[in-house]
Amino acid sequence: MAVSGTILTSQGPGKEIYYIKGSIDSIINRCKFYYIADDSTPGLDNNTKSLILNKAYATASRGLRVIAMAYGYGCVKEVESSGLQENLVFVGFQAMHDPPRKGVADSIALLQSGGVQVVMITGDSEQTALYIARQLGLRVGRDHERGSVDGSSYCLTGQAIDQMTKAQLKERVGTVSVFARTTPRHKLAIVEAFQSRGAVVAMTGDGGELECMAIFLPVITSACSQRCARAEDG
Repeated sequence: MAVSGTILTSQGPGKEIYYIKGSIDSIINRCKFYYIADDSTPGLDNNTKSLILNKAYATASRGLRVIAMAYGYGCVKEVESSGLQENLVFVGFQAMHDPPRKGVADSIALLQSGGVQVVMITGDSEQTALYIARQLGLRVGRDHERGSVDGSSYCLTGQAIDQMTKAQLKERVGTVSVFARTTPRHKLAIVEAFQSRGAVVAMTGDGGELECMAIFLPVITSACSQRCARAEDG
């Protein structure tokens, strides 16, 4: 998301400033400077960038949503059409705690006990998504910090999906419980991949397309459907 505006001073209108926020990776890669003070914006070297990213990833791994911010000069249309969006000043990032709703973990446990494969599709980072998934009881392995299974093998990002063919995604979704950093386009591809495996797909969500809101996608497998059919037959 980006906006621009002009700051009024005692001498009249100042420069038009472009403000942008988004994921830490997408924002910091557009920045060549970082903010210390109004008169101090040194160059953003690789060491400083690594320090910022490591801190952001560590924050996200505690289940917090990380939003980065930067600014540049010019109006939105001018900046985004001229390539100046790669010449921004990194301001910092904020972390937000947005816990799952009460009762969600119980609902997921009930679905999984009935043979339903439940996955989460979210615009959040991989670190944040895996932390929340563990809280909700999704099948992503236990906490790596406690010396157990690393959940990254259970997570697939939108960037990784972009590098896959339809056949590769069809094969991969069977072992994935969390899809992170996704867009609505990725969501459609994921649903189609499950359907191509013969799964009956149902979704719940908040009704919006905001990437920051997680979407839970229960996937009812053929095996589950067959068990239900046998139960109905008595």
